[in-house]
This record gives sequence, C-alpha cells and structure tokens, in this order.
Amino acid sequence: MLSSPWTFEQPSTYVRPLGLTEQIFYWDGLFEGTADSVVSAEIELRRLDLESTISPANIQRAWISLKAEFPLLGSRIVKRPDQSLWFAVDGDRLRACGPGELHFHDVVSAEEAQTISSNIPNSARLLSTDLLACLLIFRRTDDLKRFHVLIHAAHAITDGIANATLLRTFLDKLSSANSGVETWNIRDRLALSSSCDDLNPFHRLSAAQKRWRLAIGAVVWHNRVSRLRGGHTLPCHVSNATTYQPAGSGNIQTTFTKEETQGVIQGCRQLGMTFGSVYPIAGQVALTRLLCRKYVLGEISEEEWEFRKREPMITAGPLNLRPFLDREWYNKGGATNASLAIGFYFYHLPYMPLGSASNIKYGSPVPSYDELLSRRRFAHRCVLVKKEADRVLRSPLQYEIGVARFPARIAGGKEVAENWKHKLLLNSPSDRRPWSAQEMATKGLVLGHGGSSFGNTDGLYPEFYPLSGSKPVLRHVSTSVGLHTRPRELYLGAASGRGQLRINVYYDTKVYDADLVKEWLAEVKAAIQHYLFPRNFTSSRL
Repeated sequence: MLSSPWTFEQPSTYVRPLGLTEQIFYWDGLFEGTADSVVSAEIELRRLDLESTISPANIQRAWISLKAEFPLLGSRIVKRPDQSLWFAVDGDRLRACGPGELHFHDVVSAEEAQTISSNIPNSARLLSTDLLACLLIFRRTDDLKRFHVLIHAAHAITDGIANATLLRTFLDKLSSANSGVETWNIRDRLALSSSCDDLNPFHRLSAAQKRWRLAIGAVVWHNRVSRLRGGHTLPCHVSNATTYQPAGSGNIQTTFTKEETQGVIQGCRQLGMTFGSVYPIAGQVALTRLLCRKYVLGEISEEEWEFRKREPMITAGPLNLRPFLDREWYNKGGATNASLAIGFYFYHLPYMPLGSASNIKYGSPVPSYDELLSRRRFAHRCVLVKKEADRVLRSPLQYEIGVARFPARIAGGKEVAENWKHKLLLNSPSDRRPWSAQEMATKGLVLGHGGSSFGNTDGLYPEFYPLSGSKPVLRHVSTSVGLHTRPRELYLGAASGRGQLRINVYYDTKVYDADLVKEWLAEVKAAIQHYLFPRNFTSSRL
C-alpha cells in the first residue's frame, strides 16, 4: 500500500497540507480565477435511441463516480488559524452533487457552445476554495445527437495530464450507463492524490541529507536566476498597475492539415529531435520577423531597435514531473492521476536571429526567413534547446532547484491576491503609464513567450466510448482547452490529435493587441512550414 500524507479527522474528513506548487496556484486562483482551466469537448451520440445516456440522472451518476475515483474534485481548501493551507476531503461530499457542481444549458449551435466556453475565464468565477471543480453540460437544439461537456477546474488540483484524465474517464463512465455508482477505497485514492513534495523520491532521506540537497538546489537556482535577467517580447502595454490587474483571457489557434502535419513530422525526424525542441526557436524567429516588420515600417524607434538587437530572449513553461516522482506511485496510477504534478523550466535563448538582416533600416524590405536564420543555424539553435531541456530534466536536484524558487513565488502570489483590489483603486495616472521595452527589462525577467508542446493527444483523448471495446455509445468529436491567463502571459502551446497539429496562443488581452498576436501566430506557422517542411514538400505528395 502506498504511504499517504492524508490524516483522518472526525466525523468523516481526510486532510493534508497543500504542497508548494499547489500553494502557488491556490493564491493564483484567488486572483479572479487566474490559471483556472476549462476543458470543452464536443460529443456525439452514436444513435438517437441512446439519448438516456445524457439524462441528468446519468450525468450526475457519472460525475459522482468521477469524484469517488479522483477525490480532489470534491475537496475544499481550508486556511487554518496558523495561516497554513490544507485540503479537506469529506466522504459525504464525494457521494453527492453539491451546490454549483453541475450546470445544464441548451445551446443552438456549436458556435454558441464555444462562445460560452471561451467567456468562462473572463466572467465571474464559478469556482472557489469550497468548489474546486464543476461540470457543465450543453445540449444542442440544432443537432440532438450532439452535446458539449465542459470540465472547469482550479489549477491547484489539476494539470494538463489530469484534465485529459478527467474528461476521458468521465466519458467512459457516462457511456457505461449500467455500471451504477462506482465505489473506491478512499484511502487508496487519496494516497494517489499526494503533492509533489510528498512524492519526491528523496523524501525518505534523513533530515540532514534533505537539508544538504535543498541547500545545493538553492545555490544552483540562484546561479541560474542571476543569468535570467532582462529579455523582451512582443510590443505590449505594461505599467506599474499590470501586476494587480486581472488578465483578460485570449486564445487563438491555427491548425495544420493532415498533409502539412506529416511534413512537420518528417522535418523533425530529419533534424533528429521532437517538435518540443523545435517550436521555441520557431516562436523566436517568428517574433524576430514581426519585430523587423514593425521596425522597417517606423513603428519601433531606433533606440528600441538597438536595445532589442542586444537583449537576450527567454522562454519558460511547465514540465510534467510524474515520471520523476515516486516509482510505486507512478506505476499504481500516478502517471495519469487527476492531481497537480508539474514543475517549471526556463530556457535562455540566443539573441534575435538577424543574420544578414542585422543592418536593416527604416524602409528596408522585410527580411525573409533565410536571411534571418539559415536552416543550418535553425537546426543548431534547436540542438541548444534540446541540450538545455536535457540538462533540466536530468538534473538529480530538479525538485530541490524548483523548491528554491517557490517561496518567493508564493509570497508574490499571496501579496497580489490579498491586495489587488485595493491597489487598483489607489493607482494614479503615473501607475498606468506604459513602460518602454527598455524599462521592462530593468524591472525584472521578461519572457519572450512561455509555452509547451503536449505531443500527440490521441491516447489521452480516445475517439470512441466506452473504453472497454464494446459497441461505441459516444464519439469524441473535438476538444479545446481554455485558460484564465495571468497578467502579461503570452503562452505558445502545441498539440497534435487525429493526425493534425494545432498551435495556439493564450494571452493577456489587456497587455497584448489581438491583431498583433494573430500576426505573430501566422508567422509561427510560416516559420514551421519554412524550416520543417522537406525542400521538395507538396501537400499532394503526402
């Protein structure tokens, strides 16, 4: 049996303290739902006579079964008198649907469903410390065989892997209508829902050994962070007030055809690396070409341009920590459990790739990709990213290095969550004055963009349900993931499914201009096509 950090309190409640990463997202969530996610799936009934599958009673049964399997869905976060934060899971709450857990709506089209889903991050928060997840079901009036499932969850209890698990498992339970409400051993399920801190493989070392590892991790982190200074990104509107201004959540996407996706895969194979090592450089060279266009059109000053030419670029994003945590936990279900198990990476990229275009002037033609960065140099930069990723992932002190960063991150999130309304009420015109790119770099780390590549999601989101292999009841048509972005966020995500690569950008609409973000995403797609498609690629050949 797995060891568990959960303890039993009367009458029927289990509790454990939040881990450090969970604390980060607890405070983010109090800041108007920052980092909350919405996984939205369009689902098709295979036949109309299966309509009872999506009856309110069956949906409630499936949801209760889901909570029993993944008890953090029914948890609360409690702040104790000593200000410590604890999860509390009550068995009675897991066996019923409480207020706010289920929402049913009728919609007239897929477009209306998508609009409502997209608006959730920008609307009054549905979640709270007493409600960390909820389910929304949209019935379609234009097509009675179609409906939409939305799972809305706080980041303190989920991550990308967890969100996929929740949707996949819910659809399996929903389509297995005769199974009744499943029962699980709550102690076993809670043991899987442990924090990364408790699952650290070195957790069982002596206190002295752990102190030594934490001390070395802190030294490594401080050495790294000393090099992570400055940086620059898309032209944007940032001021003293931005930190305390809840972000507007924007999300745009572009999709490659199946033939184009095969071209991307072939190009990655020729480079000998995964798309995850390639797309940060595609994002960088796309940003460079956009900045060149702004400069030659006179929309960026000479002074700013010279600054950007000499300033490094930095990217960051989440890491899946599950393979690096307790092996017994991983093998018994931790690999896909619905809980939070991520770390973070920071990559220091080379300067803007200007190549032969380094001396462009106002009025010059916008340089081509080959003028900015040859294919050979593109491949070299991708190799540098891969080496950096390997260094981060293979570090025996990965956990301890992350822990060194977390206290300051938690303190900053707490300060914002507790004071943002007061700060915005008192800010002055000078607080709202936009910073220049140069000012931004002097005030702290500036990410060119964040992001991650999720890889192939076909295994995470199967097409037909139930998963037992019996006659299909439901078909999973499509999925989108919404996110309440954080202030200043510019996040480039990638995933493939059903043979198609999708690139999307989550961004703060109060900081970045939507048209500029769309222009950048178009350049990202063009850069991927330019550098990864084989030289003799044509869609008709694949």
